[in-house]
Amino acid sequence: MIRSRIVLLLTLLLLPLSNMMAQQLEGQLLDSEDKQPVAYANIGLPGTELGTNSDDQGYFRIDASGNTDKAVLITLIGYEDYSVKVSVLEAELKSNGNKLYLKKKANELSEVVVRPAKLTVAELGNDVACAGKEKDGLPFPFIYEKKKKGVVVKVDTLTEIGTLMKVKKRKTFIDSIQVNVGSCTHAEILYRLNIYEELNDEFKNILTEPIYIRLKKEQVGHVIRVNLTDKNIVVNHNFIVSLEKVKDLGPGKFTVCGKMFGAAMYMRIASLHDRFIKLPIIGMGIKSYVTFSEEEK
Repeated sequence: MIRSRIVLLLTLLLLPLSNMMAQQLEGQLLDSEDKQPVAYANIGLPGTELGTNSDDQGYFRIDASGNTDKAVLITLIGYEDYSVKVSVLEAELKSNGNKLYLKKKANELSEVVVRPAKLTVAELGNDVACAGKEKDGLPFPFIYEKKKKGVVVKVDTLTEIGTLMKVKKRKTFIDSIQVNVGSCTHAEILYRLNIYEELNDEFKNILTEPIYIRLKKEQVGHVIRVNLTDKNIVVNHNFIVSLEKVKDLGPGKFTVCGKMFGAAMYMRIASLHDRFIKLPIIGMGIKSYVTFSEEEK
């Protein structure tokens, strides 16, 4: 009798643990057409502190314990958003051998971009150099303290930080982006470059395919320049240029130059699909080279 009661007690104690283990979401993201891995997709439970990225082979793991009824959202530029409840995703992964297939967005005919013959060149953002001045570099990503119900939660992973570029309401071509680097001790860096245009009081990513900055330590230097002229990126409103951490870079650090009271710095936790938050006082050393027509308003 005593033995049976002990067994029953152990079963009751272990039942919640088994339920928690059942909510470990683990799988691989694949392209629904070519079945190739989908790397660096943002995977998160909006409204929680749970978020991650798929790795370079599309594999991911996220602990969704206690959040069965919450929605999980998976996004990546060029693919349709995938959003279902945790319980539904768990069932789908089990039925498909822990594989999840994402659909590419339908190819849309893009507007034909015609550049005026006479264009004005301008530089937007923060042009600040800090090479060799360790104290003037902003570590990226840095620990951001987010208050939730009065409790400060430190978040230091999968952070996205950018600079606001202000333009007049006219067609503006984004030709290149420059990042002013303070220091780099990682063996290699890998960041995603994003561009968000301010539309209806929200910032919307206007890229049609991901842009990655992947460089060996010896290639980084004090300035990183990304040429975008072949992508014909056009905006008509203010926009944010951001760097997004998509994987753990291992030992070392990477810093970007900063300045006081420069063009505003914005951040968000990309995997959680948060809205951008404006950070006070400090500006980040990112600038853009743009062209526009003085005649076109």
